[in-house]
Amino acid sequence: MATAAESYALQLKLIDSKIAKSNSNIAYYKKKIAGTKSKATKASYQKRIDAETKVLNTNTASRATTQNKYWEASGQYDKLLSGANRDAYQALNSLFGGYGLGSLTGKIYQYIQN
Repeated sequence: MATAAESYALQLKLIDSKIAKSNSNIAYYKKKIAGTKSKATKASYQKRIDAETKVLNTNTASRATTQNKYWEASGQYDKLLSGANRDAYQALNSLFGGYGLGSLTGKIYQYIQN
């Protein structure tokens, strides 16, 4: 049975492939627009680009959420923090790790987050 981190890693790969496919489709339709003279055909391709852009935006937002869940499930809490919060987390994690209490990393993260 896969761990939560492994499951999120697989989800990330799937989302990445969807994002790549959307980018490829958008590039394809842009080339088609450039190569056609018909306004109706251009409008049709633009509608496809707009639809694909919506899919791309949805997948990009989903990727960010899944990435955060992956970092949390894999214990990479420092990647979830920024600035002073990250510095505080790293200081506390280093201190507790020196005393052999590194398993408290999740609790430290929750404390810093609040």
